[in-house]
Amino acid sequence: MSVKRMALTVIFAVVSVLVYSESVAFQVIQHDKSSDDVRLSSLMIEETILDYFFNQGFIVTNSPAISFNDSAKDGYYEKKAVAEAREGGIRYFILITADYDVSASARSEANVVDNIDFISWKLTDIRRDERVAGGKIDASGIKAKNMQTGVYKLSQKVASEIHSEIGRQL
Repeated sequence: MSVKRMALTVIFAVVSVLVYSESVAFQVIQHDKSSDDVRLSSLMIEETILDYFFNQGFIVTNSPAISFNDSAKDGYYEKKAVAEAREGGIRYFILITADYDVSASARSEANVVDNIDFISWKLTDIRRDERVAGGKIDASGIKAKNMQTGVYKLSQKVASEIHSEIGRQL
């Protein structure tokens, strides 16, 4: 084997070891008494979380966003998503629930932060099979120039909190 080829093999092996990334999987569950359809806001939350963790260097996967009237089915879908993540060799699973209250909204179908009551999240370390953190963010505290930007800012805040907690776990 030539010296050049040997050097390239050693460099490739070293880089492969150093480029290790953590992996996360998540699912957004929407609680909405007024609609069974997944709202554009929930899809925006999902996209923002996906982009945030990807940009932080994580390997990211997600289960499709789903919508229910209340939290009765959350446990079933969380267990299902955790099992899928475990099969895929994922390190962390994040369950994100977006609770909507459009009873006083003039624009109940709009992609605006005013329609979201709060977002809560749970972080599970799949290797340890243990819930390690959780949180809840009240959407009324989000101030933005326009309401669609508010959904993005709320989603960024959720992602940042989760990322900080993952950093504490590592």
